[in-house]
Amino acid sequence: MKRRAFALVQESKPHLAIPILEGLVALDPFDGWVLTALGGLLVDKGDHAVAEALLTRALSVAPGDVTACAMRAEARLRQGNPAGARDDLKAIAGADASNPAVRRAKALEIALSRM
Repeated sequence: MKRRAFALVQESKPHLAIPILEGLVALDPFDGWVLTALGGLLVDKGDHAVAEALLTRALSVAPGDVTACAMRAEARLRQGNPAGARDDLKAIAGADASNPAVRRAKALEIALSRM
C-alpha cells in the first residue's frame, strides 16, 4: 500500500494517496515514513494543524528525519508560528541540500528572514 500511495503522489494524484496513507496510519500509528508522507501531503493541501501533529509524531519516532522537520517548519510557519518554524529550520541547517525538502526549507528560511 505504501508503494501505491507513493505512485499516486508521483502521478500527481495526492487526493487519492491521502486516504490510503490515513488507513496506513490507523494500522500503524508509529510508521515514520507514512506519518511524514501524510503530513507532507496535508501541508500542501493546507491542513496545517493536522499536518503538524503528524509530523511531530513522525519526529518522535525518527528524531533525525530531515523531511519531517522541514515539512513541520512549513506547517508551523503557515499557522503563524515563525519561532517554531525557525527551531525546525535550525535543526536541519546542515542537511544535504540534494533533499527536495531541504531545498524547500531553504525557501522558508528566506521568507522568515523577511518577517
